[in-house]
Amino acid sequence: MQRIAEAPPHRPSSLVKGIGGDLEAILLKALEKEPDRRYSSASALGDDLRRTLSGEAIMARRPSRVYAVRRKLRKHRWRIAMAAAVVAVSSLAVWGALSWQERAAERQHERDSVEARSKARYEAIRLQRALESGRVESALGPARTLASNHQDLPEARFVWIQAQYRMGRSGDDDDLIHAAIAQLKERVERGPSPWAYRDLLAEVVDETGGRLPAELLAREIPASPDTADAWFLRSLATLDLLVANAHLHEALDRDPRHLAARERLAYVCLLTGDYDGALAAAEALSASAEDARWPLLPAEVLMRGEQYGEAVVRLTEVIALDSSPLAHRYRAVAHLCLGDYEAAIDDYSRAAELRPRGDMWSRYGRATPLWITGYLERAAEDYRAVREARSAVTYADVRLFFVLHDLADHLEGRGLPDEAASRRAEAEAVLTTGREGVAAGSWLSKIIACLAGALAPEDLVAGTAASNPEQACEALYYAGEAQRLGGRPEEARALFRQCVETGLALDPNSGAVDPMNEYHLARWRFQAGERGSR
Repeated sequence: MQRIAEAPPHRPSSLVKGIGGDLEAILLKALEKEPDRRYSSASALGDDLRRTLSGEAIMARRPSRVYAVRRKLRKHRWRIAMAAAVVAVSSLAVWGALSWQERAAERQHERDSVEARSKARYEAIRLQRALESGRVESALGPARTLASNHQDLPEARFVWIQAQYRMGRSGDDDDLIHAAIAQLKERVERGPSPWAYRDLLAEVVDETGGRLPAELLAREIPASPDTADAWFLRSLATLDLLVANAHLHEALDRDPRHLAARERLAYVCLLTGDYDGALAAAEALSASAEDARWPLLPAEVLMRGEQYGEAVVRLTEVIALDSSPLAHRYRAVAHLCLGDYEAAIDDYSRAAELRPRGDMWSRYGRATPLWITGYLERAAEDYRAVREARSAVTYADVRLFFVLHDLADHLEGRGLPDEAASRRAEAEAVLTTGREGVAAGSWLSKIIACLAGALAPEDLVAGTAASNPEQACEALYYAGEAQRLGGRPEEARALFRQCVETGLALDPNSGAVDPMNEYHLARWRFQAGERGSR
């Protein structure tokens, strides 16, 4: 009985493998010696168990070191009282130091938790942007990880549910759709913010042609609070970008300093073509130091609105304050879109230098303006470096094939037939390796088959999806290159012209500001063909 009354219980994690974290905290709270530190009722204990099962924050907290010391002091109070008469000053000093350290550690832990939660929230916003812009497959894994690591963050939960649902819809995977609906129903029945989950559930069920269960329709759910956070959350609980836009304006009406709502609004405006709205939101964010990417956001909006000159001015201001690799890469893209190829090369080179171990993607981007301006050996070296860094066949293999053919033509023109033959042999080896290593049935495999003569250029173009402008742009460019290599310049020029007419200066399938290299190479080939025909 004395042990039950006074001895601290063993930690469950030391007795049973796999028990720890929130569950251990709940058990230890239930075993507290003092009644006012235990759960007030079985219902309170049950509530905490339900919270941990659903990934919510629990009421139980592990006893602090200060509390443990106090318990020991009470247990041995007479002996300690006698000793305290002798060592009072030193005891107080030690106690003060422990208390100060404890408070400092708790404050640091709180700061770390707030920072981690803030980063997770912004990651959720960017993943939601990827989902809404069609990059569902690339967002699925990160969304799952985010929801697993931040189970108490509603934004992470919404993004993960939407990722499953959107992936299920795009891939005709009923299992993923049913998994998303099941999670929504569970959250409506027992979870925080049920009003937001029911909003999304209603849209999902309506889109899939179903009906909400009668028990959910009859369930009384508290109304959404009229707060900035609630309106922001509702912007994630919808499949409709215009609805999300309206919710975000409601959030910012209630709190103009709600930075998460401001960033989400910038992305939603971009996706709906409201560049003025996106720029206003981006400008409001750029002055904040909370996120390193925000100073670049106005320049991104300007480039997506085809205002490349203004983007260069803005990026030059940013670089003067912080010469980051990303800022230089963004400015390189703006220069490329303006046709200022030498400036693009300089910025890509600077971005690569700022990476201690080099920057593969800056070298990949630099190869395009190097190729266009006639630095063929340097362009080939960049593509070779990318090939060595990648374990799979990529567009760098295809581009190296073209550059080597151009280099062979150049060497022949200089009267160096042996060197030209060597480059052509390397080009054919690159193409052969690509055909053997590329994933069967992939889009890249069809491009390589066209270049190898196994697929007609017109069939490559005809095989593109009408809903995929990026693929159409690529097909027109690579079909044009195949015609050019086959000695059909007029057919090649017509295909290059059609590629330019797509207007895809930026890659629509990228979350960052990346160039659509096929567009820029087709523009160069078409202009060169026009000059040649005159």
